[in-house]
Amino acid sequence: MATSTIDLPRFLSWRKEQTLAYIQSAGPTSRLMLIMGNEAGDLDSAASAIAMSYLLTYYPEFGSQFGFYPGTMYAPLIQTPRTSLSQRRENLMVYDALNIPVDSLLCVDDLGVDPQLSNKLSLHEHMTFGIVDHARLGPEWGDIKPVELVVDHHEDENAHETARLRIVRSPSNDPVGSCSSIVANLFKQAAEQTDQRINRDVADLLLSAILLDTKNLRMTPSGKATPTDAAAYAYLIPHSSFRFFEPNRFHEAAQRYGVGSVTGMDAEPDDPSSVAPGASREAEEHTRDWAYALRTVKMRVDHLTSQDLLARDFKATWVNTAKQRRMLGLASVPISLISWLSGSYATNTPPENTSKDVAEEQWKQWWNSVDQFRIAKRLDVLVVLCSYSDRETGKGRRDLVLVYASSGQDQSSFSQVLEQLVMHPDPSLDLTPYVSPRIVDGMPEHAFGLTTDDRLNEHVHAAVFAQGNTKANRKVVQPVMVDVLSNIY
Repeated sequence: MATSTIDLPRFLSWRKEQTLAYIQSAGPTSRLMLIMGNEAGDLDSAASAIAMSYLLTYYPEFGSQFGFYPGTMYAPLIQTPRTSLSQRRENLMVYDALNIPVDSLLCVDDLGVDPQLSNKLSLHEHMTFGIVDHARLGPEWGDIKPVELVVDHHEDENAHETARLRIVRSPSNDPVGSCSSIVANLFKQAAEQTDQRINRDVADLLLSAILLDTKNLRMTPSGKATPTDAAAYAYLIPHSSFRFFEPNRFHEAAQRYGVGSVTGMDAEPDDPSSVAPGASREAEEHTRDWAYALRTVKMRVDHLTSQDLLARDFKATWVNTAKQRRMLGLASVPISLISWLSGSYATNTPPENTSKDVAEEQWKQWWNSVDQFRIAKRLDVLVVLCSYSDRETGKGRRDLVLVYASSGQDQSSFSQVLEQLVMHPDPSLDLTPYVSPRIVDGMPEHAFGLTTDDRLNEHVHAAVFAQGNTKANRKVVQPVMVDVLSNIY
């Protein structure tokens, strides 16, 4: 069996250099497919984009069965600006472990164009897009290029249905914990058709994303992993750095990022029923430390400003209705709303009880920051999803913030949106008025900074909720919001 000897850092540097030369050339006749994850730029997106590009490059026979043109250049594009890569330290830790220089990554700002404002990319008639870890090309790209590849595990938006390769595993009927698992299983299919095995760096990259997304393959219903994730895990382990159970590259990278081994206090409960079918407990014990390190580093956001927190895990989509088109954005933030408001997330201390004057000023500054972000992203509706663990019980908790910019034609629709959102039956988000654990002048704290009719200003409405359905992450909330907005307008 032949093994590919092209290491991942060299592949990335090579593709970046070739792509930038392609963009700068006048009317190239060769074909280029830019394969990108979603704009949130999480590890799953980055790993899926890089691995999918590698797969189609070094397994050309696999791509040809879907009608991809021979000789096409496949290049991974990270939709995170280079200046914002530090917002995701868990990604940087993985790149560190795999000896991938950050400079070798092709980031969206390396293209030198703003897709929303420039037609430069449209001049290259042989350029196409592939998208992974999202089911619809982001609105910032417009309709300038065809999408020929879709691999995703979010709700199907029925977009790009003519893509040559289209795999969308929706959470509502065919869930998969990690998009990287789908990509890994495509590698397995390709390996069965050729004499090549998956590159070790690629296996380590995909495995890292799967471990992070599924908490070391914690199976449903206690976790997010599904049989598809288990199959991917079982396939990747023998080809990864864990094959001899000597994952030193991961331990050393974790130590450089200030994370040691899992202790008894930190480890997940030992639940034999959660072991993936076909995977050994020994293997899972050896990947446990790396999964713990990834989660730990991901949750460290003390270095981020409010704008960074909003931008770090943000996605936008158009909502098309019979009357108008609205831009919806969702920002996922891994801290509680009260720790954000008080700034205690940056000091890793509990938020202290405070006076009404101090609390009102904190809310005022926070609302201003959130609305400035909405304006900068050109959003009509912004949903902020805060997820965190209760300090006393350790149970998962969620807060939801809705910011809604009305126009002259829909001044009264905010109340309808609230009613539809609160009453949404399937799934229910279980929304109740927000009350924080912080005490303000002797009373439980409610949302400050809103007038009696829930307005930030004349045209911007807002509401804050506690979200009882703690399993409803962005994959669940986004289609609910799309449904609600579509029914209102």
